[in-house]
Amino acid sequence: MKPIIIILLVFFAVLQYHLWLASGGVFAVMRLKHRIALQEANNTQLQKQVNEKLLFFEKYPTHPSFHLEKLIKTKIWSIRLNKGNRLFFVWNKTKDTAIFFFIGPHDAYRTIGKK
Repeated sequence: MKPIIIILLVFFAVLQYHLWLASGGVFAVMRLKHRIALQEANNTQLQKQVNEKLLFFEKYPTHPSFHLEKLIKTKIWSIRLNKGNRLFFVWNKTKDTAIFFFIGPHDAYRTIGKK
């Protein structure tokens, strides 16, 4: 009877280890939830900045504060959103409408222009 109890306790301990400590366990899920909450807060702030910038761009598309630049050898343009991010866009055929398609760091042009 004792060997069966010991085997069951060992089996239970192994299951508990995977539940609590292994990757995908309870602690990993708690860390992930925390990271998601931080990212959602950051996204809310970024969304506010984007909305403000787009409204301003609609009124004054050539304003110097945008640091407007065309990516070399592409039809892609970008404006500064904040210190670390830019809004990337293309003009429609009549060049009266900007189509924004990406938000990212300045050096994202290295991959965007190649796609």
